[in-house]
Amino acid sequence: MDWQAFDHCIIAKNSSFEFGKDSLNKLIRWFSSIIPNYQESVISKIGEQHDDFKFLIAEKVKTGSIQTFTDVVSCVLKNKDMKELSSLLDICGTFQASSVDCKRGFSLMKSIKTKSRNRLQVNHLDNLMRIKFHFHQEALLISMRFTSIGPHTKTDVNRRQ
Repeated sequence: MDWQAFDHCIIAKNSSFEFGKDSLNKLIRWFSSIIPNYQESVISKIGEQHDDFKFLIAEKVKTGSIQTFTDVVSCVLKNKDMKELSSLLDICGTFQASSVDCKRGFSLMKSIKTKSRNRLQVNHLDNLMRIKFHFHQEALLISMRFTSIGPHTKTDVNRRQ
């Protein structure tokens, strides 16, 4: 899924105005059957609200009032000007928490939170989970590339008999 459109860490670091447009449009199309009062006009409203959302989240991350994805969701749900975007964000947060990614997240948290690290604060635990998750994803992609390259190299290489 393209959750990057709502990732507060990436939004705070990325100053591009076009950031998140493609992933947001994919999310809108993907969840179009669940979004309340879905019409083509809702797509443009969500796009406009997402532009305001990026600015709001970037400022709140700089001040330190937003540190986790839960803070992002609660901030948007409280904002009455982002009604359409809040429904999409609520759907995305719910689906993200009810999928296999959630099980992987709990497994990661269990492996990180041992007895010696049992007193980690939420933001430290969140950062460690992100690092381990992205590291695991990169390792998976690399192994997939090598396994897909392997059969081609065996058949394409001229060998002497």
